[in-house]
Amino acid sequence: MKKLVIAVLAASALVLAGCSDSDTQSTTDSATNAANNAADDIGSAASKAADSAGNAASDTRDAGFIAVLAAASLKFGDDKDMVDEAKDVCEDLKGGKTAAEAADSVKDKYDGDAGKALNFVRSAVPAYCATEVGKLVG
Repeated sequence: MKKLVIAVLAASALVLAGCSDSDTQSTTDSATNAANNAADDIGSAASKAADSAGNAASDTRDAGFIAVLAAASLKFGDDKDMVDEAKDVCEDLKGGKTAAEAADSVKDKYDGDAGKALNFVRSAVPAYCATEVGKLVG
């Protein structure tokens, strides 16, 4: 909306510039440049805000996932290892594996405990690949 207002003001300044002398033209050029710079600043600020919001959402999801694992005594390695493993599980599921097959690739993290591995998969799916939740049943 702000870009539209700025564009209208810039266009108006250009129309008025056509009706006056060269001193007014340089003023109009300065106003147009200022309007363009303001529009660029607004776009840059919006982009930075969107990036920050995306990063915050990802950090919140990761923290929630780690908290779930801690509450269920399913932690291993460091937080990054667990998040990376959860994302790998999701890729396995999206690639056609069943939840049990995906859990097999996690068993080594739990000294071969298939139950803990399957619970890890059950925790990872809602956090990182909710579209695969149907594979948790059955």
